[in-house]
Amino acid sequence: MKRVLEANAPALLAIYGCGTVTAAALAVAGGGNPERLKSEAEFASLCGVAPLLASSGKTERHRLNRGGDRRANRALYQIAVTRMSYDQRTKDYVGKRKRDGKSKKEAIRCLKRYIAREVFRALRNPFEIKGPSWKDLRPARQALGITLVEAGKALNVGFQKVSYAETGRLMNVQFLEEYDAWLKSQAKKAS
Repeated sequence: MKRVLEANAPALLAIYGCGTVTAAALAVAGGGNPERLKSEAEFASLCGVAPLLASSGKTERHRLNRGGDRRANRALYQIAVTRMSYDQRTKDYVGKRKRDGKSKKEAIRCLKRYIAREVFRALRNPFEIKGPSWKDLRPARQALGITLVEAGKALNVGFQKVSYAETGRLMNVQFLEEYDAWLKSQAKKAS
């Protein structure tokens, strides 16, 4: 499954928190012809993350959408939960939403809608991956004489994660950018 996704939709795998199974569910939801989806809102509705107005009287709020493709909705939820655990920007966003008076469930609904936008762009442009290319990382590290273990310690991750990033098995754009920036700073120090 991963090889099929790498060949046809590598941008989905590059989304932070999106693993192979999650990317496959989203690719299936997008279908073989993602051009038929005309807007992000249409894709969000397809996945069941478009907000539904649930206002009454003076209160104005939105609720979760129970419709749409449940597997795609679950995939977006999985990405949201992963980001809430490991991504500082997402933690800050959820904290801000809670301070604004939203519940955790409402904050996740907002986050899933944001992730749906990101997935829509990845489906429409499956080969457009932002950030550094993983192919340049290993030669740069080896040219500096840095071992995988040293790189892992400097980035506060295991050496396996560094190795996966260098071989294209870890398509986490945020980590690739962080690793690339660290390698560039080491190159400046060496010169």
